[in-house]
Amino acid sequence: MLLHYIYPTLYKQNPVAKTIEMVMQSAVVLSYQAYNPGYNFYLNKNVKKYYSVDSINAQLQQNPGAIIISRKEFLDSLRSLDLDVIAEHHDLFKLPTTIILKRHAKP
Repeated sequence: MLLHYIYPTLYKQNPVAKTIEMVMQSAVVLSYQAYNPGYNFYLNKNVKKYYSVDSINAQLQQNPGAIIISRKEFLDSLRSLDLDVIAEHHDLFKLPTTIILKRHAKP
């Protein structure tokens, strides 16, 4: 019975639960290096993983509204792409911090 109350409280602190609505609003979802695989459970679209800044930049050129799911530890390598961190949440019971990025909106 205690689990019935604790689990929903803990789940709300999960970075996937905190950001999934934002992620689902994007037509194109990309990932860089590594990301929380929990997103795959909720998304009805492919999350293509990229390992180089050049390849992710090429995808952003083709899909300027795309979002990128990654980990904070990889953020420095993406600095040259002019991205905004639109969400950042520490993964429960794990070391990584999930980040959601989007191309910087130009005024």
